[in-house]
Amino acid sequence: MHIRALLSRSSLLLAGFVLTGCATSVDMSDLRARVDNDEARIHKLQSQLGSSGGDQLNSQIADMEARLDRQKARLESLRGRLDTIDHRIDQLRGQIASAPPQPAAPLSGATPVPMAPSATVPQAGSPTENAKSIYSQAMRDYQSGHFSLSQKEFSEVISRYPSSYLAGSAQFWVGQSLFYSKNYKDAIDAYNQLIQKYPESGKKADAFYKRAMAYELLGNKSQAIHYYRRILDVFPGETDLDEKAKRRIKRLE
Repeated sequence: MHIRALLSRSSLLLAGFVLTGCATSVDMSDLRARVDNDEARIHKLQSQLGSSGGDQLNSQIADMEARLDRQKARLESLRGRLDTIDHRIDQLRGQIASAPPQPAAPLSGATPVPMAPSATVPQAGSPTENAKSIYSQAMRDYQSGHFSLSQKEFSEVISRYPSSYLAGSAQFWVGQSLFYSKNYKDAIDAYNQLIQKYPESGKKADAFYKRAMAYELLGNKSQAIHYYRRILDVFPGETDLDEKAKRRIKRLE
């Protein structure tokens, strides 16, 4: 395929995946708000039940808990879709970044000079292709729920190919793999490494949020609130992230 056509096609696909990812993020934000609202209502009903009792309240709580379970299942499905989109965006960015430069158009009447093969074109067995192969397998294992395996594979991308464009994203998924393995302390360390080593990563904001969540799940309310507030300071324009952090702070205080 001609390089110009490849770049054009990759750019269009990238734009499409970004837009799809934005739509999925909006869906997740809306669903997360519904989950938070239902959890608050369940808590309120349970408080009323503790003071007054009653079969009617029990029935309402059971119905809401069933709906909450369905919402959480859909949220996990959307999260999986978003993970897949993020992975595909990373792949397309790599294709665009590794494409060779376009040759200048020859002057009229001049004999075109063939270009030497570019050293940046990923070849089979090259570091770029090897990193992509390991990363892709790690993502498949992550999406299948094999978090211990995916954590090792994402770590391998970082250790073997630290200069790869995939290293920053791999660091985030190391944290995610640990997080969903309920290894929250190590997940915090992984998110901290992303924030410190890859400050330009597109996953930085997510790492801030998941770090605060990990502290919350460890029962460390003061640290969780501190890091949720850090999100409001560091990402003041991220409306969705700000709102999620504010809801978490309100719940914890």
